[in-house]
Amino acid sequence: MKSQFILIAILIFVKVIGIASHAKASYFGECDYSNNYGIGYDNNGFNEFGQKSIGRIIEESQCNEKQKRRINEFMKEYKITLINSIYRCGNTKVFNDV
Repeated sequence: MKSQFILIAILIFVKVIGIASHAKASYFGECDYSNNYGIGYDNNGFNEFGQKSIGRIIEESQCNEKQKRRINEFMKEYKITLINSIYRCGNTKVFNDV
């Protein structure tokens, strides 16, 4: 009986992790890039010398801001707080109260 309980608990745990990871991936999502950066640039916004197009840089910046807002909304919704920590020389960790 005890082994059946452990097995059921493990299966539920795996199911919850699967649902949570799928929901998190869709919540924070990928950004939609235009894939059209002009003459001389490929679909990823790079030219033949590996230089990134200014249009791609702007799109990535906007995407980062959007993802940052989504993460902050998610943390507020679920009341998640992070400890603001500072790392100093010698691997001494000092915590700041938030």
